[in-house]
This record gives sequence, structure tokens and C-alpha cells, in this order.
Amino acid sequence: MPAVVRTFPLLPAFVFIAALGKWLPRLREWPAARGALDAANAAVAALVFVVTVTLAADVLRSPFPIAVAAAGFAALLALNLNATWVMLAAAAAGLARGWWAG
Repeated sequence: MPAVVRTFPLLPAFVFIAALGKWLPRLREWPAARGALDAANAAVAALVFVVTVTLAADVLRSPFPIAVAAAGFAALLALNLNATWVMLAAAAAGLARGWWAG
């Protein structure tokens, strides 16, 4: 199964947040809603973890992606860079490698 398809389980969480983002602070005040939102947060965290592990197992099979992942991890931790810039740099590295490889 393509790696992109495996990211679709995260879509409902993003739709939920986009639809209810305005009202979430008010919902947090209700005890019953607070419990449901806490459970949803845990479920989303578990989904992110599972998708990350699955994608990593598919992608990290050769030295180049492993080196890009290690460099990105180091940039996030040691240089305290924004994750958006790290992802853009990793994408650029992958595109450049694909372009040069033909």
C-alpha cells in the first residue's frame, strides 16, 4: 500500500479540529465534553505514532532516506529549527536526489 494512502486515517482528526476549532475552548469547560476531547487527543496521538512507524518502515530502507531523517532529527534537536523548514529541506533533498538520479 502506498505510504500516502496510510496517512488518510489522520484526516478525520484534522476535519474535526477545523470544524470545531472555534468552539473547543467552550467545550473544554463542560466536564463530559472535556473527557471526550481528552480521549480524542489520545486517539490522535496514537494514530500519529502508528502512521509514523508505518511510514518509517516503508521509507527507511536505503542509506539516503536514513541520512535525511537523521539530519532532520539533528536539526530539530540541536539547532532548534522549526519543523516546517526541516520538512521543506528534506523534501528538497529528495527532489534533488530524484532529479540527479534521473
